[in-house]
Amino acid sequence: MKYFVLAWIHTTNFIHRLIKEEKGASAIEYVLIAAVVVAAVTALGLPGIIAGAGTKLSTAVSSAG
Repeated sequence: MKYFVLAWIHTTNFIHRLIKEEKGASAIEYVLIAAVVVAAVTALGLPGIIAGAGTKLSTAVSSAG
């Protein structure tokens, strides 16, 4: 988890610099940003959370109708 937090901090610094300077990043920076975003989505279990919310919404709509 420590390394994930450090990677997230570096990624936010990259993104902040890209927004501030309006210059492109190197290819390795884009790869690192993508890797951290994918790791965050996987670690947080967002696909499962979204699917669960969709199921609950579908159930609520079916029971209301």
